[in-house]
Amino acid sequence: MVNESTKNVENIMRWFLYPFPQFSLTFGYMSIANRTLIQFVNKDPDAYAIFGNEVAGPALAFLLSGIVFYWLIVILFELKWFDREAYNQGRDNTNGP
Repeated sequence: MVNESTKNVENIMRWFLYPFPQFSLTFGYMSIANRTLIQFVNKDPDAYAIFGNEVAGPALAFLLSGIVFYWLIVILFELKWFDREAYNQGRDNTNGP
């Protein structure tokens, strides 16, 4: 049975999990497939849009922004930016007083 406290916990927890692409993709698919169930649980007489805020809109937004973020990290690794930064910090610490 879905009660108000269960809905409140779900509404809070999903915002912490959205940055993970696996959760965003899966939650978006499940929300699209179960949008009539979501409408029933929320006791809303109007049908929800697929990419609306109640169904898959936030998951799609986080998924698209995550793609940009994670590709930026991959590009920085390929350019060895993190290696240079670590090397420069290590070299600065060995100079002594």
